[in-house]
Amino acid sequence: MPAPRRKRENEKNERPLPKKSKKRNEPEEKCVPLEKLLLTIDGKDDGDWKRPLFFWKGVLSTSKDNTITFKGSWVSGLASNGVPDESMYEETKETNYFTLECKNPSTFDTKGEAGGENLLSSFFGVKGEWKGSYLLDQCDGMGAQSYTDTKHFFAFDTKLRSINGNDVCLIAACGETEFGLFVAGGFAKISKHTEDATSKQFIELVLARRYIMDRDGRGKCAKSDSPVDLLNEIVKDTLIDDEYCWGRILPRKCGRGKLKL
Repeated sequence: MPAPRRKRENEKNERPLPKKSKKRNEPEEKCVPLEKLLLTIDGKDDGDWKRPLFFWKGVLSTSKDNTITFKGSWVSGLASNGVPDESMYEETKETNYFTLECKNPSTFDTKGEAGGENLLSSFFGVKGEWKGSYLLDQCDGMGAQSYTDTKHFFAFDTKLRSINGNDVCLIAACGETEFGLFVAGGFAKISKHTEDATSKQFIELVLARRYIMDRDGRGKCAKSDSPVDLLNEIVKDTLIDDEYCWGRILPRKCGRGKLKL
């Protein structure tokens, strides 16, 4: 075994430089670069069909037998771009039409706020399962075909909240299709067909759907039919109406044990 080499007198000590210590009370860097934020929200443009959200938008109503109906059309778009323009819904209302019904809704929270005569109050704390179908053209030459979710559970918030000065009732949903697991979030609000004062009011629901991987942290909600757990996380954010709100509540990916960013 060779003897260890002796250090020469003029040889420098090759020790690593000490790390620069952080000054006391020095503020931490909290600003997230826009590029990193968008990458977290939408992910890389890798051609994956799960990258965009699917914004389901339509009329929400109830019947005398307590059946809840949701009819409209869906349009896909990146979370960072927000809800697509109304013109896009007009263009796809024939090819992307959907109709969903819940015949036996229940209430998971009876302590919600009284809504008075607000049209949204009848949905406070209501949950159930959507049944129905939607049209989808897979560009295979067959045109728009009808599809159904294997399961699709939803839950409404227990009180009114405000977005841009408008009263809204938040909603969360989760389920599974032949294409995979999904989670969804959005809001119901009172709207009018025209700005005319005589125009009849109706409830408009926007429900954005995010398809996720099985190992995603939100997969547990989708598999266990637990939209209330997802709703509780969305409510914490209260869907603040800025350009990245959809990405915060419905990011492309979530780690284990997480339901949003």
